[in-house]
Amino acid sequence: MKVYNSQYYSQVKGIIDIKEQRWKFDKIYPALKVFLTNFDRTKINLIEIGSGSGLFLKNLIHKFKDKDFEITSFEINKASKKYLKKISPNIKIIIGNISNKTSFSAKNFDICIGIDVMEHIPDVIDALQEIKRISRYAIFKIPIEKSFGIKLINLLSFGRYRKNAIETIGHINWFSNQELLQLLKNNFLKIEYFAYSNIGFYQHRKYLSQNKTFRKILLIIWYLASSLLFKISPRTNALIFGDHAIVLVKC
Repeated sequence: MKVYNSQYYSQVKGIIDIKEQRWKFDKIYPALKVFLTNFDRTKINLIEIGSGSGLFLKNLIHKFKDKDFEITSFEINKASKKYLKKISPNIKIIIGNISNKTSFSAKNFDICIGIDVMEHIPDVIDALQEIKRISRYAIFKIPIEKSFGIKLINLLSFGRYRKNAIETIGHINWFSNQELLQLLKNNFLKIEYFAYSNIGFYQHRKYLSQNKTFRKILLIIWYLASSLLFKISPRTNALIFGDHAIVLVKC
């Protein structure tokens, strides 16, 4: 099982995909704008959990030049340090596990960012509770993978789909739309912003640009259907095909 641990960053090369990280930032951006409207200050103390190559932070610094961000990166893998230092020498880098109680004081940070992290953490509730303790707000991007369509594929493959997701990309937590909403409501004061990412549109275009194998043709059809349904009902699309949720919570 590939768990999000000290070796994970080195093993998953997609984490430094510039186009994908830019797409993620664009999806996070509306939630950031809501936060900045609610928290109208020039100086902002920000922590990112699982910064990886730091491309989100690079986009953040570039986009919000009028803001004075005091940035802390909380990472489990020391290998990310060399990338983060290239983004900015002012980023404070701390190596640790967010599931454990950290040395930060209560409400030390104005905002916590966690992009594609929670699906990797075994003790996810402990992690959310620690984020709630140290932050005033938090923004997450979390996959909704326990959809009707994906559960059917997993059933027809006799569980191989889930086994492969755990062993290859470390998605040990598998959330349905309702389970994710309930998890957030149970662990935070209020959901300030909730949106779906339309991952189908992005994935459809990505696979169209690649060499076509039978598997990729099936994925193109799957994601095309997802992106079309998204236009009609984002929530229904998440229930059937799955998606990624972008969430701003008040801690």
